[in-house]
Amino acid sequence: MSRFAAGAPQRALLPLALLGIGPASGPAADAGSASLQLKNGARVEGVVLKENAQSLFVDLGYDVIAVPRDAIESMGAASTATLASGAAVPSTASGTEPAAPLAPAPAYASRSEMIDQSKRGVVIVSNPSGFGAGFLIDADGRVLTNHHVVRNQQYHAVTLLLRSPDGVLRRRKIENVELVAFSRLLDIALLQLPAAEIQDLDLRPLPLGDGAGLEIGDTVYAIGNPGMGRQMLDHTVSDGIISSSNRNIGDVLYLQTTAPVNPGNSGGPLLNAAGEVIGLVTLKAMFQENIAFALPANYIRLFLDNEKVFAFDKTNPNRAYRYLSPDWKDNARKD
Repeated sequence: MSRFAAGAPQRALLPLALLGIGPASGPAADAGSASLQLKNGARVEGVVLKENAQSLFVDLGYDVIAVPRDAIESMGAASTATLASGAAVPSTASGTEPAAPLAPAPAYASRSEMIDQSKRGVVIVSNPSGFGAGFLIDADGRVLTNHHVVRNQQYHAVTLLLRSPDGVLRRRKIENVELVAFSRLLDIALLQLPAAEIQDLDLRPLPLGDGAGLEIGDTVYAIGNPGMGRQMLDHTVSDGIISSSNRNIGDVLYLQTTAPVNPGNSGGPLLNAAGEVIGLVTLKAMFQENIAFALPANYIRLFLDNEKVFAFDKTNPNRAYRYLSPDWKDNARKD
């Protein structure tokens, strides 16, 4: 995509304002949060730190930007998390069906083979707001990523890493990817690749682990697409250990890891030594290194097993399974 290589740099999507900084310490927005609707159709949400006659200075969590007043169409309060904060979520919702079987765990001869094969299951998720990571969970083209990677956008693309018959890895961009389901509280989203686009492709989904036997100090690997200036370093691999298996942030229990992650890793997998996904890379501590957080596999399975409960319908978000806001048209536009 040309916007990755030239022009204004794209913003890689990872909410870095976490520990003691900004509103992201919990699901609810900060009292000073604002939502700016820009004249070009984009939307900016953050904390207004300062304003003058020319600009508003907005803290996005991972950066502070100056928004010219003449570029703002309207301004209101930022949206808040609409799933009940801290509310217990049932393990299986009434009337739902179990998710389709996920990819089985293969046996690898070496760590390098595991990493090489796992990279083929990791994708680039892009839209007008920027880019992030995701990973295939089955051969039907379902992709998991973070909700904040796809939030407030209608059009998404997924770039796959495929091996051609001559053995060379090549990228294949799939347009018009559908947003199937999401949870704001868990910051997770499910995408579906168009069946017609992938029917002849050799997809390599990643196996989803269950976290059983995971111990503090276990080696883990993160794969994602961090940015460096205007360059995207796609399928970057980093390693670390599990620092905590139940770090409470906003009443969600995350895996804490020392694996280095950066903007662009959002939505990528956290793998164990067997190549199983044990977490969805979601957060990192601002201005600190080697403190990152991944949504554990048990939350991922809960989300997938109750896919219908989290289903997204842009024409009517206030369906029987979920309630967002009295103004459903506004929510349809945002999500």
